Amino acid sequence: MNRNIIFVGGIHGVGKTTLCSRIINRTGFKHFSASELIKKVKHDDVCKKRKLVSDINENQNHLSIALNEYMNGNFTYLLDGHFCLLNNEGAITKIPFSTFQDINPSCIVNVSDNVNNIVARLSKRDSEVYDDKFISLFQKEEIDHSKYIAKSLRVPFYEFEMKDDIDSLVFFILNVIGRASL
Repeated sequence: MNRNIIFVGGIHGVGKTTLCSRIINRTGFKHFSASELIKKVKHDDVCKKRKLVSDINENQNHLSIALNEYMNGNFTYLLDGHFCLLNNEGAITKIPFSTFQDINPSCIVNVSDNVNNIVARLSKRDSEVYDDKFISLFQKEEIDHSKYIAKSLRVPFYEFEMKDDIDSLVFFILNVIGRASL
C-alpha cells in the first residue's frame, strides 16, 4: 500500500512529539505515534515503567496491522517512533529492519538532543532518575540504527537536533514528498 509516511525517530524523551507538533503547525500533516497505534491494535499499554518492552517483535507486528488500518494514501503522516527500544531486561535492542520495510517511509528524520536535556525531560515525566551515560549510549545506538535503516531502504535521511531551526527540516520534508512550493 502506498502511504506518505515521514518517520520521525529518536529515543524516549528526546522531543519527537514536540517536534511533530511544530511540523504539523506548518504543514497540516496528520500525526501518530507508533506506540499509540500499537496500543489501538493490542488494547494494552506499550510503554511500561522504565520504558521496557517485553516483546518487541510482537509489538512491531501490531504496528504493521495498525498502519494498514489507520493510515491511507490520501494524507501525509508523521509517524514518531523508535529505531531501538529497551527489552524487558533493559538492554538496548534494535527494531528489526522488516518493521521499517512495512512502514515504507518516504523519508526518515532522526531527532537528537543534548543528553542532559533528555535526562531532565525523562526524570520530570517519569519521576525517575536516569543515567546520563546510558542515555548517551542509547541515543548513539538510535542514531546509528536510523542511518542504517535509511541507507538500507534508500530513502532520504535528515538528522535534526532539537536546537536546530525547523525551517530547513520542513523544507526537506516538503521536497521529499514533492510539495516544496507550499
